[in-house]
Amino acid sequence: MKCQKEINHLKIRIMKKLVSILAVVLLSVSAMAQVSTASGSLKTLKSFRLGVCKIVEVTKGDAVTYQITGQAAGTNSIEMNIALGDADAAVKTLLSLAEYKPSSLREVVNLNNPGDNTAQYSKFTAVWMIHSHGGQFDVNVSRGELKKMAEAINKSLNK
Repeated sequence: MKCQKEINHLKIRIMKKLVSILAVVLLSVSAMAQVSTASGSLKTLKSFRLGVCKIVEVTKGDAVTYQITGQAAGTNSIEMNIALGDADAAVKTLLSLAEYKPSSLREVVNLNNPGDNTAQYSKFTAVWMIHSHGGQFDVNVSRGELKKMAEAINKSLNK
């Protein structure tokens, strides 16, 4: 009788473990499906700084938007996406930032993009530091790179 109880107890423990493993597998598959469909299809139009900074075309359904994808300054593994909107908005944002001359060293410029990013020009390194929403990370992009990104978007539209 005692042996039978131990066997039943063992079976219940094994079943609990199997159910919990199955739940974890199902949740992870569901999460992976959400990640792959959330971003849509990505196409790199042009890359800079040995592939660390790129202008990317994002296609999700019928909507085509553009973003700067770059490695956050001072990190090895954090990648930051700066949403620029559709082609017209992206080109306007990129060119206006490339041509803008800040009035002071500490001036922070609002990009008025979908991600509400801000930027600050560093004369020392001659780059725009585009800050993440909370200001914790930034991606460095030069004026020349901004102009080339706008050209890449216009070139992709004129195929």
